[in-house]
Amino acid sequence: MDEDEAFCSSPLYPSQMVVHTLIGDKILDFQALSEVWKAVGQPEHYLAWSRVNPYQNATEKILETSSFIKVSPCSGDFVYSVVEDDNDTPLKFNENDVRLEYETSHPGTTEDDGLYRAPGGSNPITTTASQLIFSVALDAPGSRGPQKMKASFKHQLSMRIDEARRVLYLDCYEYKPVCVDLGNEADPPMPTNRSLQRFEDIINPMNLNKDNEIDEEWLDSKAEPQSGEDFTRGDIVSLNYKAMVGDFLHSRSLRLRLSLSEIVGIRLMKWDDPDAEPGTDDLGAVLILETGEKLRGRSFAARAVRSKYHGENKFCTVDDWTPREAATHASRYYFYGNLTELKQTAALMARDCARLAAMLASETAETNSLRKGVPVTYGTAPNLDPGEKEGEINDEDSASGSGSKRRRTNRATTVSDVHRAFVDANLVGSLTAANDEVNPCLKKAVLLGHVTINDTTTLATVLFEGKCIGCGETLLCTLKDAMEQPPCGENDCGEGAALRCPGCETGNHITGLCEGKARYDSGKFHNHCVLCPDFGECIGDYRLAHCLHCEQHYFRGNIGLPCATCGGGKCRDMAGMAPPPLSTWDGKIEMIREVFDSKVAREQDPMKRALMKMMVLGPQANCDGSEVMGAMSAMMSMMANSQGRAEPGADGPPGEGCPQM
Repeated sequence: MDEDEAFCSSPLYPSQMVVHTLIGDKILDFQALSEVWKAVGQPEHYLAWSRVNPYQNATEKILETSSFIKVSPCSGDFVYSVVEDDNDTPLKFNENDVRLEYETSHPGTTEDDGLYRAPGGSNPITTTASQLIFSVALDAPGSRGPQKMKASFKHQLSMRIDEARRVLYLDCYEYKPVCVDLGNEADPPMPTNRSLQRFEDIINPMNLNKDNEIDEEWLDSKAEPQSGEDFTRGDIVSLNYKAMVGDFLHSRSLRLRLSLSEIVGIRLMKWDDPDAEPGTDDLGAVLILETGEKLRGRSFAARAVRSKYHGENKFCTVDDWTPREAATHASRYYFYGNLTELKQTAALMARDCARLAAMLASETAETNSLRKGVPVTYGTAPNLDPGEKEGEINDEDSASGSGSKRRRTNRATTVSDVHRAFVDANLVGSLTAANDEVNPCLKKAVLLGHVTINDTTTLATVLFEGKCIGCGETLLCTLKDAMEQPPCGENDCGEGAALRCPGCETGNHITGLCEGKARYDSGKFHNHCVLCPDFGECIGDYRLAHCLHCEQHYFRGNIGLPCATCGGGKCRDMAGMAPPPLSTWDGKIEMIREVFDSKVAREQDPMKRALMKMMVLGPQANCDGSEVMGAMSAMMSMMANSQGRAEPGADGPPGEGCPQM
């Protein structure tokens, strides 16, 4: 069986395909979930990696050195990539349908121009450090010590840059992994019905609209087979995977935003490991940023880790979610991780901001508040400027709530002018008639300048000339025809259409006026939403509707389906949720050592037990003497066999043929 066949026969295959469909194009979310599954089901993976990784010196002891790494601005296109354990080919973070790394737009962010192909409600973003960011420390002036956030799995903490807006984001997953013993057949780990229900709700948003309340006691109980038969091992693995996915996608991604214009000091430092290869960047390091002003307004945001189509996936403004609201008072931010990732972060910041480039180019730049010689140890953070820059807008009243699309403030003067234009041109008799009786799609076209109303405009003015959708004859649509047409076709029979062809009697709706792309339609794809602001907008299919809860457009159909974005008002209020507990950021995976010890205990061969402990735990293995000797003998036998030697003691005295240790 080849790798593809093995993967497709896995009990996880159906669920993994669903997950990939939901979030596969958002590479960071997908990679983080993959790492969470390793943390949940493979304790030996994380225990061994945490012991042998070369970045253990990425700690505050670097701050006591005089290190200052110069960084040049990044040149050319940069795309973050990771190498997966089972594949040497790097996975780039722009490997999706639009060939562009993107993320849900930060609150208050305007859409980019047409050069970008990010999906609606999203903006291009560049992840620069993620897999190997181990901790973040926030130090405030006069504090007793920094508040720290430690990653318990790879990608939990990520540094990302929006180059168009010159801002740095720290994106953090609040999910806390709990390791489970998937190999324990005597007492198999069973997830709760609540976690499994979350998975079902995620893959089928319509479930969120169910009116029947589910019993809380049942939700918190362990899953049981409905058929009366015991779960197979494959069932148990699959259920635990679904539960993990449900809980992870139900949790939040929390964001801290730093504008590059607010940074007054920057310094990259590394730990000089005497055992490292010369010239390598595979070292522990810290990137320090210093700000001069207190964070304001939209600096903090949150979203659920959901599909890009779900309402909870949209970022909304929240209060400071960092430990003890540390970011609100901090003036220094310490990012600990791998030198390669931190260097590429600084290089991209330098490319986007010439002022930061000058700071990173010289150890002694006077403009750099973190130049060489300035103390950077904890407790030396400077005071913040509590005021705002003159003329700067306080954005405390920025977009908040559930993260849904907010109604823009109607531009009353402009809207009134449109109504007045119809009256002044004697097209209607009053402002009331202009408001109530004129097709809103036409009024939006006037508002946007696609149609002009002036002194020469009459009801007979031709707006559009096109072919009948039934017979192809030329039809002229006048202003009067368009004014009297209803905003929605409601079916594909041509009822209520602006024009009826004299030859074939086919009804032709005029649609797309507000987009400047007028055309004839049967009515099936003529639907101008009048609930959107400023006269509304064309949304196409007459079966689409405007959700009064999240204000998104969704497929209602002919039977009144609930909103697929929010489940009919079932979206959680992200802004009203409490910040994560402090234990979220302790860097630990719950139950990881207990599960590993249980796996070791089930191994009946004492030599294999010792090998497992020594390879994963190293000096902390605490093997007894016989286990160590047995393990060493087994290791030397494997080494001897791999080198074509006889096993120790096979053809000679004990120890003969052993490799020199």
